[in-house]
Amino acid sequence: MRAPTFPLFGTAYYPEPWPETEWPRDLAAMKVAGVTAVRWGEFSWSWWEPRPGEFDFAASDRFVAAVGAAGLELILCTPTATPPPWLVEHYPEMLMLDQFGRRHLGARHYGCHHHAGYLALVERIVVRLTERYRDVPHLVGWQIDNEPNIGECNAGNLYDYHPLAIRAWRAWLARRYGDLGALNAAWQADFWSRAAGAWDDLDPPRPKLGVVNQSAWLDWIAFRAEELAGFVAFQRDLLRRHSPDVSVGTNIPDVKPTAMIELGQDYWLQARGLDWAGTDLYAFSKDARYEERYLAYEIDLMRSALTSDGARFVVMETQGGPHNVPWKMGFVGGHFGPDYLERCARIYARGGAEGVCYFLWRPWLTGTECGMNGLVDADGSATERSAALPGIYARTRALMRESDVRPRALLHYSAPSIALCVHNDPERTADRAIPGWHAALAAAGFAIDVVDHRGLAGRRWRGDELLVLPYSTVLDDGEAEAIRALVAAGGRVVAGYATGFFDRHGRIRRERPAGLSEVFGVRQVAFDHLDAAHAWRRGDLAITGNVARLATMKATTVVASDQDQPLVLANGRALTLACDLGSLIWADAPGAAQLSAEVFAAVR
Repeated sequence: MRAPTFPLFGTAYYPEPWPETEWPRDLAAMKVAGVTAVRWGEFSWSWWEPRPGEFDFAASDRFVAAVGAAGLELILCTPTATPPPWLVEHYPEMLMLDQFGRRHLGARHYGCHHHAGYLALVERIVVRLTERYRDVPHLVGWQIDNEPNIGECNAGNLYDYHPLAIRAWRAWLARRYGDLGALNAAWQADFWSRAAGAWDDLDPPRPKLGVVNQSAWLDWIAFRAEELAGFVAFQRDLLRRHSPDVSVGTNIPDVKPTAMIELGQDYWLQARGLDWAGTDLYAFSKDARYEERYLAYEIDLMRSALTSDGARFVVMETQGGPHNVPWKMGFVGGHFGPDYLERCARIYARGGAEGVCYFLWRPWLTGTECGMNGLVDADGSATERSAALPGIYARTRALMRESDVRPRALLHYSAPSIALCVHNDPERTADRAIPGWHAALAAAGFAIDVVDHRGLAGRRWRGDELLVLPYSTVLDDGEAEAIRALVAAGGRVVAGYATGFFDRHGRIRRERPAGLSEVFGVRQVAFDHLDAAHAWRRGDLAITGNVARLATMKATTVVASDQDQPLVLANGRALTLACDLGSLIWADAPGAAQLSAEVFAAVR
């Protein structure tokens, strides 16, 4: 099978806006800079199919040939991220709908994945591409779509509420529960008279519109994630069937945990069955500490997720240049030089990436992403960033060969818990608590792997592992049993704020599952949210945000606040925290690092 050469050092390049006479110059400059592969095509549907059923690949053929002539590899993308204008004009019934029933009018990801007509158009363009280019010797990979998600670009709205999507959800529920009685009982739907008498009575939860049952919400979120992963798998299987000799992958961006829920993503599911999987990471903020902590968190998260089914892992996009426009950019704006590129590449290499691909080589002159991210100037001339690439690549390659000798810790990433955060928490605490706990582990000297809400059940433990539950308010019985088994095997566990308070249906538990009360030796009595005026204090640390009031069963208080509120309780090698330490760490609250050090000292 033809696959990219690893380490993969690539860049995105779009031939459409540039004169053909400039293609050879640009490609030759990439080769000199140490680029090994060009990625292209995810936004090119209208270039290839300008009118329904009419295809024009003549210019595309010439560009593909030019890539090979320059001695570069080609990763060609399916263009399904941006269906062409004629699809919107001629087939409006194929568009996703938001929770208010309005058509998606954003820039990309707007075709309904349940519409047979839309899937047929997707299949037609994908098959045409594979038949045209599958025998090109320097074609080493197919990239599925671009940053696959559900209904991006209309902030505040949720997708997809197309009648066909709702029908598919009802069928999914019927398979999951078997009968309506079981569903109504699981959702406790009689309250507020929400019990369904027929499957067709079930309407998905619609945030900002009507009553949202959080048990139904968790099922809707799980369905959307499976549906999006199914769309990726649909294209994966098409590519494998029509181009079996070329590797298949995709690029999956990390976004904030709550945004992942809203966009229908499940990183672990989306990566299943792929030969390679890339992630897209952008973090420039003129705050080096924030950038490095956040990128380190993202690379560990995405490496863990995207390699979970055997795919090779690369950073498929990272910011190649500043936004060269004469006004403020809200998205990772500001000027930087090659030092930023190298800092990012260093983090990626140490985090286990087998490649770094900068987005993009040459910035667009107008339209979407005007002036963004170019490694070279708009006229194609070199910059200090492009001149620095050979050295950056050489040093990155050397880092990739180094082994990581740090002790490893496991960080739990619970999508159901994050889904409840989206629905209930106005402060979206998960967006700070999870990366904050990652930063605490890194500061304590751990290398970090991330496990999702399916990855704990049935896990085999060595006995010396450390598991941290940073924001795991939802635990099912399998996860709880795995935690109990870890402690029984001699492992260590740290439970963050409100761990296991809800079951997998989002219902408040009357008691902790699978003996976890015995494992941790505490009982959660009540919760509070503290502002600065009512903060608990621990020396210099003002403990604000979410806190729990805990009653000891057989645990002992290891750390207390100055007001004698238990903050950290230990029962053998199992610790429970009463405060949201992750958010305090992420905010660099004075004294938070000291509390974190006391936690890890207690659990060693």
